[in-house]
Amino acid sequence: MCKRERYHGMSWEAWYQLAEKYVKEHGNLLVPRGYIDEGYRLGRWIERQRAAYNGKVFYTALDEERIRRLNEIGMVWKLEVREEWNTWYAYAKEYYRKRGNLKVSGRYVTADGHCLGNWIREQRKRFRDGQLSKQQIRWLNQIGMVWRVTKTHDWDQWYEIAQDYYRENGNLRVPTVYVTADGMRLGQWICVQRERRKGRAGTQLNEEEIRRLDEIGMIWDIKSEWNDAWEDQFAQIEQFVEENQRMPHGAAELGRNGKPMAAWVSAQKALMARGRLREERCERLQQLMKKANYR
Repeated sequence: MCKRERYHGMSWEAWYQLAEKYVKEHGNLLVPRGYIDEGYRLGRWIERQRAAYNGKVFYTALDEERIRRLNEIGMVWKLEVREEWNTWYAYAKEYYRKRGNLKVSGRYVTADGHCLGNWIREQRKRFRDGQLSKQQIRWLNQIGMVWRVTKTHDWDQWYEIAQDYYRENGNLRVPTVYVTADGMRLGQWICVQRERRKGRAGTQLNEEEIRRLDEIGMIWDIKSEWNDAWEDQFAQIEQFVEENQRMPHGAAELGRNGKPMAAWVSAQKALMARGRLREERCERLQQLMKKANYR
């Protein structure tokens, strides 16, 4: 069974053991948000514990005993206290040196796992609350600090969001309706990039932008991708029927994508019922179901 698909069912104790293992291997519990251990998203789990502790979510139970145990292995409850302010400033300065700006997306993480985006966001809050010193404000201004964030994002910021999606999912198959946790309509932006390459929307993508998107698995011909995915899934179901003389059922029989094959079959049946599945595919699927005595 694919562990990535069942991580929600793990007990708190099992997650804690993964956290202990991380501490033994790395000497700290500064787990990057996208960190995965054998298919388990430990970085996300640590993030949920932190959010529960700070009163930002209520669906994660965190009693005094759990807080005590996490403290024993070096839990960092506030991201900013990971490093001294000057150390964080050095990361920000390096970002500015490479990019010429400090327009850091909220989810940006450095190569060595430091959540610089969170730190920048915290500096804006401290600035509004009058908690930054004049020297700190002056230093941040020297590297292009953006104190007020508008709703518009430049291409590099969108690219970083797409990069985050790629790191977490291993692909750039972003649904058109996909919206990030902080409200960014990444799915729409990806669609616009395809149209820009064809010269159908705004300025055309340049070679450097195309190269960078290719590096994170950009899918330019989405229709072809969908067709390939359908054919691959059908071939898996067909092979399963050949070997087992029945259609897959339940959540335990997974395809190569780690998802239940039975769910895919049910989805195709629903499309057939609504007349939204191509006639040729309807015929092939019906023949396969008949062969498996499936209704």
